[in-house]
Amino acid sequence: MQIKETDLPGIGRKYTVHTAEEDLFVIIIHYSGRREIYLMGEPDADEPLYTLNLSDGAAGFTA
Repeated sequence: MQIKETDLPGIGRKYTVHTAEEDLFVIIIHYSGRREIYLMGEPDADEPLYTLNLSDGAAGFTA
């Protein structure tokens, strides 16, 4: 598994996760606590296959 961490000025942090099974996830953690999780079909895809948005409270509950 490879994880790349990127600062998003004024927004938060972005984590790009490549799994051993060749899946690609993009996770954005906003300063507000909100989380966005994207499952990408292909590494160069413009649109995600699935999107999940979690509030700070919901993200804490699922962890």
